[in-house]
Amino acid sequence: MAVLYGALGGVVIPYAMSLFEKWGIDDPVGAISVHGVAGIIGLLLVPIFNSDATLQAQVEGIVVIGSFVFITSIATWWALHKTIGIRVGEEEELSGSDMWEGTGSAYPEFMEDGLQTLIKRRK
Repeated sequence: MAVLYGALGGVVIPYAMSLFEKWGIDDPVGAISVHGVAGIIGLLLVPIFNSDATLQAQVEGIVVIGSFVFITSIATWWALHKTIGIRVGEEEELSGSDMWEGTGSAYPEFMEDGLQTLIKRRK
């Protein structure tokens, strides 16, 4: 079942990455798609193959986990913003941090033209 769950998650991840990009959510390494979307799919599939699990318990788990991650992430990002900062310079932002720091685009095969989208949004 783990292979089936993983395969389904692997099929959904590129679509989720493209959707988040269209929504303007900055997730250059696809962490939300991999851990969030694929994780939710995995949790929702558990009752199908495990008669002891219930869909209600899985949804409650998603809400609890999501709430914890959201609250702790907001607190962490706020603390970083107030202390060392969280923004890169405008040139790095426009060219892409992955290009600036690593001289290569992260997941170029899944992204539409991210730089052009960012430039259009800024105009």
